[in-house]
This record gives sequence, structure tokens and C-alpha cells, in this order.
Amino acid sequence: GSELPPATAGARDAAREHVESGAGSPGDGAQADAAGSGTQADAAGRGAVAVGAVVAEDVDAVVPEDARGAAGAIFALGRALGDRRARDVLATPDAGAVLVAVGRWEALPGRSALHGVALVDPVPPGAGVWVPGALLEAREVATALTRLLGEHPVVGHGVKELLRSLLPLGIDCTGLVMDAEVAAYLLDPSTGDYGLDAVVRRRGGAPDARTGGLPGAVDGDVGEGRPPSGQLILEGAATVAAAAAGAAAGAAAGATAAGATAGAAGGAVAPDEAAGAVADALWIAAAVPRLFGRLDAEGLRALHDDVERPLVRVLARMEVAGIRVDVDELRRLTGDLASECKALVDEIHRLAGRDFNVNSTPQLRTVLYTELRLAPGRKTKTGYSTDATTLETLRESHPLVDRLLRYRELEKLRSTYGETLLAEVAPDGRIHASFRQTVARTGRISSERPNLHNIPTRGEIGSQFRRAFVPAPGFRFLVADYDQVELRVIAHLSGDPGLIDAFRSGQDIHRAVASGVYGVPVDEVTKDQRDRAKMVSYGLAYGMESFGLARRLATSQEEASEIMERYFSAFPQVRAYMLETVAEARERGYTRTEMGRKRPLPDLHERNYQRRSAAERQAMNAGIQGLAADIFKVALVKLDGALEHRGMRSRLVLQVHDEVIVEAAPEEEVLVAELTEDALTHAVLLSVPLEVSTAWGDSWAVKG
Repeated sequence: GSELPPATAGARDAAREHVESGAGSPGDGAQADAAGSGTQADAAGRGAVAVGAVVAEDVDAVVPEDARGAAGAIFALGRALGDRRARDVLATPDAGAVLVAVGRWEALPGRSALHGVALVDPVPPGAGVWVPGALLEAREVATALTRLLGEHPVVGHGVKELLRSLLPLGIDCTGLVMDAEVAAYLLDPSTGDYGLDAVVRRRGGAPDARTGGLPGAVDGDVGEGRPPSGQLILEGAATVAAAAAGAAAGAAAGATAAGATAGAAGGAVAPDEAAGAVADALWIAAAVPRLFGRLDAEGLRALHDDVERPLVRVLARMEVAGIRVDVDELRRLTGDLASECKALVDEIHRLAGRDFNVNSTPQLRTVLYTELRLAPGRKTKTGYSTDATTLETLRESHPLVDRLLRYRELEKLRSTYGETLLAEVAPDGRIHASFRQTVARTGRISSERPNLHNIPTRGEIGSQFRRAFVPAPGFRFLVADYDQVELRVIAHLSGDPGLIDAFRSGQDIHRAVASGVYGVPVDEVTKDQRDRAKMVSYGLAYGMESFGLARRLATSQEEASEIMERYFSAFPQVRAYMLETVAEARERGYTRTEMGRKRPLPDLHERNYQRRSAAERQAMNAGIQGLAADIFKVALVKLDGALEHRGMRSRLVLQVHDEVIVEAAPEEEVLVAELTEDALTHAVLLSVPLEVSTAWGDSWAVKG
């Protein structure tokens, strides 16, 4: 068949048969150090990892013209994969015998038009199919592709985004064995960069430092990073059909070579885009065996296989579902906030005696410190600070400060949440946020476009915003929230008998803690004592020291230190656990949760006191926050699986911190409640019970 622009010698070298760390020539079976970034944390606990990846040098890939040709080519590829697995018991995902799926989008992956999907068998001689986006909508293609992605071990990079585009087309992927982005994050959650280039450089194929290409590339042949697109040969359909031993004879007749123009049903084929996707697939394939080896060597395989990998599909399904918004209610709330902000600005101008831009730091500084002669606080490079912390200390000095703080609060709500949320409402009336599992170093899930995790949780304004999130007509929300999960984790990890007994006996944990801290019987604990004990408990869970606690309690640092000392005296094993955790992390270079999650903390050896102290606080809470994150992720996977397994109409629509929202069909409410409570309370087995609070309602505000 015809082919793409001729590949250079360097480009061909970039798709070498063996991927190693440079410790030998291809095929010599060299052992490769599991090294990646070379940091102290990476080095800790690492063993040698054998590299056995065999990757095709050139891939023959079909570019179908129509739906019939696409379905036939997909079937043929699947048949070839199945035949090899039947013949060769060593053809396992760990050894690189996988199907690689790579998407290409118009703009943001998962949030723009899908141009096409490359499906690549990287094992020599290699084969693949590029399915143009328009053909994915055909039912026979969706059926064939769902079967292919379910019957064979699938790998990719950023698979959640691909699923977000495929699921609405009726195409599922139940055969995922690795998302290279997620695997790289598990191996080192501190870098923040898990793009394909970074994964290959640090975690997978480890390109040669001189060339940026895979080991064995000729010096100077390949530039920095992965090879450019358009350098791999994509030929006609005959090779794939032949690989299927005639099983799909004639089915791929409607296929052309890359570089040609497909028929009307498939749209125009972009040769560079198709070839670039296939090239990326080979890079991913080269990295996969190395990533599996690293996960095994560092004790992360179970966390990957049982939690993070299945979570990819759960989050994709939740993103596709989205959450419905009452647009009229949201507009009304945003308008009310705008009106209140304007009234506050007018009042601030009156109190200042003149008009000025309340959002201008220089102008505000002049009004506060020159004209009103308020006592300045912290000084910055540009002048005295006007940040919230400084203004809080001045609140009682002049009524303008109180009005200014209120204005900032409401203006942030209006701009950050009101306007942003309205802009994110899709044509279906729902917000389809993105949920990320490769951002937070503690293992927590994060949210963006928009950040639904930052919707206010307390106060009337928070309730009003949550009231704008509503279920589909005829459905209701079940809102379930873990009760004091961090504190239960502290009790479990520390093994402190006082805390364990309080949780097992069902006591009000904050009253029990206050009783220990203040030395009074539980039934004599005052509301103020309970509130303070609650702040201490959660402060410890987040690594807070006496300075931060003093600010939370609005008291002196000396008194805050004394309260913390009384807490540790009442619950001594909590202090012991924290000290031991820091010591272990300093020795290893990282913390590890009970489920294996790692967090590198190289600053534990930092000479600078502030950086070292910050790392120590992070070490104290990493195990707590990490296990809490693991628990919630397990619960999400269990709950989504339970709903799907029963073919229910009810579905997960939102996760926020320790809270989950299920959009429940009326006839399924009883079962939804049972499944939700079971999934959350039995996610893991701790030495204290996990408990949840649940509520039903017609909006997210049902609990607030």
C-alpha cells in the first residue's frame, strides 16, 4: 500500500525492538535498575526490574473508509490478538502483550471532538487500526470496538479522557489493565508531570540522555522527547486481514492507506495525526512492562490493580453522567450576589469618604494605612499587606474593614462559583466536571473545569449554591458522607485505646476527646470545650502545629500548645504514631499508607528549618490523609460496580471530599441506600467501624 512521508533512520530507531535503560544492546536481556528521576525517594526500596518489552519497529495500520471496513478491521485485529494469546502463554500484559488505545482530539482531550482512535498491537510484526471519529458513531463499529476493548488487555495514557469521549457513543472499555499516566503517578506523586514524554523518560523506556530517543538510537538522530508524528508506516488493510488468517476475509475491503482521503462516512484522514497516534502507542507499549515491574518492585501493584486502575473507568462514567443544574436558580443567586457586592462597594466608599477601586491593592493600601491611619501589619515587597489574614487583625479597628472582608467573600463566590458554574453548564443542562486522580500528592481525587470540590459547604450561601444542583426529573439524590473518617483513621493507625474505645462504643468522639483534654466527665463537657477539641482533632489530621491551632481557636500560641499537650497526654499513642511516622519517612525518604501508597518527602533532610518542618508535618498527615483517600476510592469502585452489575438506572454523579451523591431512580431507592451504605462502611477493615450519614432530597442541599 501507499505510505506516509518516508521515515528517517532516526525515526525508525525510535521504535526499537527492546526498551532498556541503556545497560546493553537490544536483546541482551540486561537487567535495568528501576531508576527514574534519581531522587532519594525513588531510590528507596527499589529493586532491579527486568525489561522484556519487544516493540514492533514498523506498524501496518488500517485506515478504513466506511463503517463496514472499520468493524472488519477491528474484528481482524482482535482475532489476531486472541490467536497469539492462545498460542503463547507468555504473552501477558506484564510482558508487553497488550492492545494500546490512543485518541486524538480537536482540542482538550475528552472535552472536544474526537478525531479518531488508534488501536495498536505492538508485538512484532505489529498491526493496528486508525478509526476516524465519524465512523465511531456507527453501531457495528461501536459493537466491535467494545468487544475488542473488553476481551483483550488494554493500555493507554490518559485513558479516562478517551473513555469520556467513547462512552457517550456506546463504546466501553472493560479490559483496561494500565493507564500509564496513573501508574507513573503512583510511582512518584510528587512530580506533577505525567505527560507521555515524562512517563517514558522517567518511568518507562528511559530514552537515552544524548538523543532523547529510545536506547539504541543513533546519537543525534532523534530530538528531545518522543519522536515526531508521521514517521511510522501505515499500510493497507491486507496485512491485518492476513494476520487474522482469513477470518475476516473481505471485511476490510473498504480500507485505504494513510495519506489517502477516506470516504464521506469517515471524513478526511490526517496522515500526521494517525501516524502520531500510532507512534505514541509504541511509546506507551515500550513503557508498560517497565511500569509493571516498578509497581511490583515497590509494592504498589495491588493498589494499582485493585483501586487506581478500576477507578479510571468509574471517574469517566461519573464525568459522562455529570450533575444537573437548575440554571434559573443559579442565575438568581449570582445576580443576588452581584447586587449585594455593589451595595457593599457603595458602603465601603461611604466609610472611606471617597470612591476608589476596592480591588486595587495600591489604592486600598492608601485608604487603609494613609487616610484611615490603621496600624499596618506584614510588609511585602510592594508595601504593607492587605491580605485576608492582615485584615482580620484589623476588623475591630474600623467598620470599613468588616465590610471589605464581606465584599471579598461574596465577590469570590459570585465570580469563582456563580459565573464559572453557569459557563460550564452543557447543552444537556448538566455540569460535566473533570475528576483527576493524578494531582493530589496525598492520593485524594481533585476536580476541575469547574472545581466542584470548592463549592461552599457551610452557611446559607453554601446551601443556596448546593440547592442549584438537582437530580434529573423523577429522580432523587442520595447524599452519603463519611463520619469523621480522618479521626477514625488516626485511631486505627495509632492504636490508641482511648480513641478506639470511643469509636467502638459509639460515643460522640468530640465529647470523648474533650473529656480527655480537659479532664472532665463526658456528660459535663461544654459546647466550647467540644468545639475546641474538634478543632484540635482535625488540626492534627492535617498536620497543624500550635501556631495554626492558635489562629483557629482565636487564642494565644501558648494556650494552643498547652491544649495540644493535654491531647497527647490523654491519647499518648497518637503522638507516638506521629513521631514514628516521621522517623520512618526520614529513613526511607517517603511515607507509605497501609494500602501501599507512597509519598516522597526529600525535604525531611533539608537543612532549612522551615522546609524541614513542613516536610515533617506532611509526613505526620500523609499516612492519615492517604489512607482516607484510599478508603474513599475503594468505596467509589465498589459502589459503581454494585450499581452497574445490577443494571440499575441509578448512577454516581458527584464525589466531593468524603461525600458521594447518587442520582437514584424511584423504584431503586431502597436498594441504592443499602448498596451505598455497604460500599462505604465495608470499603476496608479498620480497628474501628466506618460510619456514614445519608440523606435523601431534591437537591444537593439536602444535608446542609
